[in-house]
Amino acid sequence: MTADEFFAPLLTPSPKSEPLALSFSAIETFNQCPRKYYYNYVLKLPRGTWPWLILGTFTHSALEKFHLYVLWYQRIGKEPNHRELMKRAFLSAHRVYHRKRKSIHFDITEKQLEQSKKILADYLNKVLKDYPNNFPKTRWAEKRFKFMIGPYLIRGFIDRIDQLSEKHYEIVDYKTSSKTKKVDADFQVSIYAYALKRILGIEDDDDFKIDTKLDFVKLKKEEVGYYKKGRKKEVEEYVIDAGDRITHAKNTLKNEEDWEPIDNDFCKFCDFKNRCYNERGLFR
Repeated sequence: MTADEFFAPLLTPSPKSEPLALSFSAIETFNQCPRKYYYNYVLKLPRGTWPWLILGTFTHSALEKFHLYVLWYQRIGKEPNHRELMKRAFLSAHRVYHRKRKSIHFDITEKQLEQSKKILADYLNKVLKDYPNNFPKTRWAEKRFKFMIGPYLIRGFIDRIDQLSEKHYEIVDYKTSSKTKKVDADFQVSIYAYALKRILGIEDDDDFKIDTKLDFVKLKKEEVGYYKKGRKKEVEEYVIDAGDRITHAKNTLKNEEDWEPIDNDFCKFCDFKNRCYNERGLFR
């Protein structure tokens, strides 16, 4: 054995195993269809460009920028002109889109831009009507979080966090879909509320309150709930159970055909339906 061969294992750092990274979207995708999870998160195939996804992404970007502008004005003690800030947010989102259009591989149409303008105008009118004298005090917009739950890394972004009082916060998640759903049935906002307590360093405080709201901006409707006491354990069990099932699948399913496809109402909108159908010998 040469000296180089003898010292090679000592000089070569052993690879560190990274924890499995999860998001609510990843968990929901696996629950919906393991084959779809495989295409999206293991093979990392290119995603589709659905019209409603393009509209939703653009509108989310404009709303994020709008509330960041308002937040800045609130911090420097300057009275904002909300309508002007919304126009600026729209134009800024449009500039960002044009700068990224070659890398994000989709084109937004004039019709979609007009739809987004209407959604944003209706959104602002509703907020100004609901809060005529006290515009929501936004603490964060598009707040990133990342932390461990058990052996798994959970991460994501929260659309908006408003501070209503010293111990009262509201989490807002924008939805641009054409259908509503109950906030208590949406585990996403529960994960967000759990994340907020981690961000603020709040453990057990009976006086601390978190409201959760799904804002269906396209429909001008809201579903409001709150983070119930005892929900922490449910969130942790939900994430760990999903992480265990995904880890088991990644360790035991070696080939594409091993990942079970589950036919459901979302198949016709799936980014990978053509590959999935072809692999399964289906032609639709």
